[in-house]
Amino acid sequence: MSDSRPATLEFSARQRALLRQIQNRQTASVRLARRVGVLLALADDPCLESVAQRLGLTRVSVRLWRDRWLGAAGRLRQVEADGPDDRPLLALVEQILDDAPRPGRPATFTPEQIVQIVALACEPPEKSGRPISHWTSAE
Repeated sequence: MSDSRPATLEFSARQRALLRQIQNRQTASVRLARRVGVLLALADDPCLESVAQRLGLTRVSVRLWRDRWLGAAGRLRQVEADGPDDRPLLALVEQILDDAPRPGRPATFTPEQIVQIVALACEPPEKSGRPISHWTSAE
């Protein structure tokens, strides 16, 4: 038989302090603050359903962030044990809570091409030998 108790999140004092710091930071993105809120709520109540309902999220979203945190627990402990400086730990926490790379088609234009297009669009069309007064979509 399997154990039906939900996985619990336990934070060290440093981790909890950093999570609270991120949550209270005025410059933190809404996504990051919401994800920190999920983790802190799960530490108080490990029930995915009740946390999801209380925060207005789906159970799948709450589970995703719980599992991502649990999967990184070893790295978190290692970075925390490396020294008293909170910057590497904060960077790791933000990395864990960041969006995962999304699949998709590779970019059509290189960054250099984009810079060239923007530079061309910022100059008058006459400078490029075009007999128009303003750039249009067709041009």
